[in-house]
Amino acid sequence: MSKIEKFAAIRRDLAAAMSGRAIEEKHRVGRRMVSAAMASALPPPRKEMPPRGSKLDPFKPVIDEILRADLDAPRKQRHTVRRIYHRLLDEHGMANVSYQVVRTYVADRKPKIRAEAGRGPVTVFFPQTHRPGAHIGRLRAASAATGSILSVASSGEEQWVAAADQRRIRITDGLLAGAVLDVRQRRQLQGAQ
Repeated sequence: MSKIEKFAAIRRDLAAAMSGRAIEEKHRVGRRMVSAAMASALPPPRKEMPPRGSKLDPFKPVIDEILRADLDAPRKQRHTVRRIYHRLLDEHGMANVSYQVVRTYVADRKPKIRAEAGRGPVTVFFPQTHRPGAHIGRLRAASAATGSILSVASSGEEQWVAAADQRRIRITDGLLAGAVLDVRQRRQLQGAQ
C-alpha cells in the first residue's frame, strides 16, 4: 500500500469517527502520521538528501583541466579515459577510485566542457525540398506508362508499391527502394517526375 493510499484509508477512518488510537493500531502507524493525514490528503514530500561526496571530488578539477587542454590538441593526441585514469594514478596519487567512476565523470563532463568553450554539437537542418505525397502522383503516372506498378499503399509512416510481379516495394524519399527497373521503365519513371 502506497503512502497516498494509506493517507486516504486513514482519512476514511477519521471520517467514520474512529479514534486516533484505533487508527494507529489498525494501520500500524504513529500518531504523527494520523495527524498529518488529518491535516492534508497528500503526504508531505520526501526530504531531499544533500548529494554525497565522492572519492573523485579532489581530482575533478584535474580532469576538467585535462579535458580543456584536449580541446586544442590534435585529435590523435587527445586523452582517452584510460590515459586520464592512469595519469591520475601515477601523477596525482589517486587511490581507491575505480575506472568506471572516472569514465562516468568524463562522459558527463566532456560535452559540458565543449559547450562551455563554445564548441557544442552542430545543429543541422535539412529543409524538405518536395511536397509530402507528391511522389505518389509520379508513381501513378509511371505505372500508367510502364504497366509494371499496380497500386500505391501506405501503412503508418511507410508507403508501399505493389509491382506487377507480386512484389511489395517500399518507397523511401520518393524513390522505389530495391526496385529493379529496366532502362525503359527508369526513363518513363524519371519522365513522369
